[in-house]
Amino acid sequence: MILFRTNRAIRILVVVLSAVCVLAAVGCSGISSGSAGSNGGGGKPPAVGSYSISGAITAAGASGATLTLSGAAKGTATADASGNYTFSKLANGAYTITPSKTGFVFSPSKQNITVSSADVTGIDFGSLPSQVWSIKGTITPALSAGDATVTLSGAGDATTTADASGNYVFSGLGNGSYTVTPAKTGVVFTPYTQNAMVSGANVSGVNFLGASGCSGGHGVANFYVATNGNDSWSGTLDCPNLGNSDGPFASVTRAQTAVEALLQSNPTSPIVVMVREGTYYLPLSPTNPGTLNFTASDSGTSAVAVTWENYPSEVPVISGGVPVSGWTQASGNLWQAPVPANTQPFEYLFYNGERRMRSRLQSPAAGLGYYMSGGSCVSSQNQQIVSASLCNLGTFLRVAAEVPPTGANANCPSTTGPGGLAKCLDRFQY
Repeated sequence: MILFRTNRAIRILVVVLSAVCVLAAVGCSGISSGSAGSNGGGGKPPAVGSYSISGAITAAGASGATLTLSGAAKGTATADASGNYTFSKLANGAYTITPSKTGFVFSPSKQNITVSSADVTGIDFGSLPSQVWSIKGTITPALSAGDATVTLSGAGDATTTADASGNYVFSGLGNGSYTVTPAKTGVVFTPYTQNAMVSGANVSGVNFLGASGCSGGHGVANFYVATNGNDSWSGTLDCPNLGNSDGPFASVTRAQTAVEALLQSNPTSPIVVMVREGTYYLPLSPTNPGTLNFTASDSGTSAVAVTWENYPSEVPVISGGVPVSGWTQASGNLWQAPVPANTQPFEYLFYNGERRMRSRLQSPAAGLGYYMSGGSCVSSQNQQIVSASLCNLGTFLRVAAEVPPTGANANCPSTTGPGGLAKCLDRFQY
């Protein structure tokens, strides 16, 4: 139960507020039910979808042109014999009108319109049938050109296919700047692309030369190296040709010998070598496997440079290592893999780009080794924690025969054990 105590002043306020509320209610009712309010017209406001957009295409020959409406509503209209058109029953909103007719270029090419509670008129277009031009050219030889796709971009976009003789044409073009680019799998085109300016006349002679190769990177070099290459090929193509009879070199060292020969025969011309995507393992090189060594015979001059670079947008890796594959799980966390035949003593093992510490087996019979686990050095024989000194870098190297710090290995990090026997910590033999 709620108790109120009141007096005369409060009762008067309650009466006044009640009167205001009644007036407000009446007023609201009048606004919602009245047909015209105070506009004096007495009529109803326009219904949704009662507006129109109209205009004309002003040049001769424009009749029959199609006008496409997009935006708040979609539709098409056809210009009548006088070039007039209308889109009706439109609601408020933003629209775009685009005219089109074969053989005509319209100015402007489209118009944006906003309908806001009123009809919109005077959306006119001019047509320029006399200013429609073409771009054409030829791709040679025909063997490279047949079925090549030619793409037009710039002031207009289009694609076409070269015929059996290598001819192509783009028609119905307005004035402007265009770019023409041919493409075909297994073919490289020179130039890769060409610009063409249409200015009141047709443009011809936009020609291309096709040759076996890859056009994806648009590289221009004397020699190429690729993982799918062959050192018996010329090295002058950036990918294998369609017959797989010529293409890039397979090894960096083969390209090196080609550069040296070219420097001897033509010392006045700059030389460019491009190396394509992939990893090139020097010990597995089909030509001169082992160390890559550049000398004065590989160098150009300040006037005639010898440039080695990556193929455009590709990242090659030249490695002095050897890939090891065929890993199998021996037990627990122990994994093993066969090493390629004739593998030389090596110092580092990388997995997924990160250096890995290898378990050390002092002898095949004992199978004794050490590994790190949870920050502690553990014996592989009894899984007990042992001295951390047994897990230094040297003990992680799998050893069949230790390498003494003498001769070529005299500067290796080494240690001297019981009996005064010294051994390298970072190299070993199987």
